[in-house]
Amino acid sequence: GEETTLLEKVPGDLVNLENDVIGKYVEKLLGIRKNEEEKKESGITMEFLEEFGF
Repeated sequence: GEETTLLEKVPGDLVNLENDVIGKYVEKLLGIRKNEEEKKESGITMEFLEEFGF
């Protein structure tokens, strides 16, 4: 908590989210990238987005 002001926020407050950092966590959680070769490609296709509700 000492390194962030997030603890001072309440529901409804605006926050700035770094999408590249969040994206890495989402990829990791979904197991999208399995090996180094796959990391070279985006992996994000229209089919992928539709499958996950986007």
